[in-house]
Amino acid sequence: MVEPLALIGLLSNLIDFTNTGLSVLRLTYNLYKSIDGAPKELKKLEAIATSIQSTARALDSNLEEGPATGLDTSALSDQAKRSNDAALEVLSLVSDLSLRPNPSLWQAFKCGCRTYYHLSEIKELQENVNDIGQQTRTYLLGLIE
Repeated sequence: MVEPLALIGLLSNLIDFTNTGLSVLRLTYNLYKSIDGAPKELKKLEAIATSIQSTARALDSNLEEGPATGLDTSALSDQAKRSNDAALEVLSLVSDLSLRPNPSLWQAFKCGCRTYYHLSEIKELQENVNDIGQQTRTYLLGLIE
């Protein structure tokens, strides 16, 4: 006879396995049906990262030309470099997790598994991008005042 605690552990593992499997299958389905070969969440993150990257490059090039005021902009320049690095990291991950349009079901499944494996990294990058955006806004508001 199975011990009650062992049975509870087995059921817990079975539920966790089922939840993971359903998440991977959901990602697989979304990838298979997507037009551009990437989940919607990654495409949104890619758009934000591209915007941050272009803004950081423009800011950095403007700072290299020399500030219009006598303010020390080295911290802003460092912030622009951190923003650009974070955006490059996000774009690299999105590129790694994207498929060509109209993938086969097997390719979508493999990409769904990879995406599920990297979900924590994706969330960490989203938080990092949000933090950098908040820091940049705070610094720019400090310059205005």
